[in-house]
Amino acid sequence: MAASNFILGSTTAQIAALTTKQIAGLATDDFGALTTAQMQALTTANLVLLSTDQFQALSTSAISALKTSQVQALTTDEVVALSTTQVAVLGTAAIAALSTAQLIAIETDDIAALTTFQISSLSTATLAALTTDQVVAIETADIQSLSTKQLAGLATSTLVALSTDQIQALKTSQLAGLATSAVAALTTDQLVSLTTTQISGLTTGTISSLSTLAISVLTTDQIGAISTTGLAALKTSQVSALSTDAIVALS
Repeated sequence: MAASNFILGSTTAQIAALTTKQIAGLATDDFGALTTAQMQALTTANLVLLSTDQFQALSTSAISALKTSQVQALTTDEVVALSTTQVAVLGTAAIAALSTAQLIAIETDDIAALTTFQISSLSTATLAALTTDQVVAIETADIQSLSTKQLAGLATSTLVALSTDQIQALKTSQLAGLATSAVAALTTDQLVSLTTTQISGLTTGTISSLSTLAISVLTTDQIGAISTTGLAALKTSQVSALSTDAIVALS
């Protein structure tokens, strides 16, 4: 079915004047044919009434044209209905305008589809509201785009759920910005995955906060990458936990 002649020839003023009953009666093809100007003319009252099929029929150009006020008005069902292609074209201002309730409604596949610019535009509070599964779905390149404040805002329970690839992708400045308790809570697999460059960037406070188990699993290369001030800050219990190979490597 092709779009109706009304939609194909209507002005923005006519689109804005549509009643909720008229909106409900439009076919999915009509929504697929909306221009960016027509999309922006839709009232928020009408926009929130769209069915899943109507919403998914919107073109990427129409979705990318959504105004901040329109995005903020979307229901969680409409957010869930967004395809990965549609999510990927949302403007950074639109992404930043999402409420925490809207953001946590985005499916993990859609989170993975977000661009670096979209991820970095999230507020600290909004990012912190993401579920563990959503954060784990963030691509490594996007993880690197997070500011130290954004990363530090994540709950410790979320940080320890990050994959080793995500942990290894973190910049030294991001790791250095984490609370010592957050680094100390990392799993042994996460700690072992840290590069020597990442290890060398850890603060003395962070090094001294590591458990004896954490110290014992670090490789000789990682131990060798600890700064001299970091080594000097090791507690006696941590020194005792060093492997023989690590002691030899430091001599």
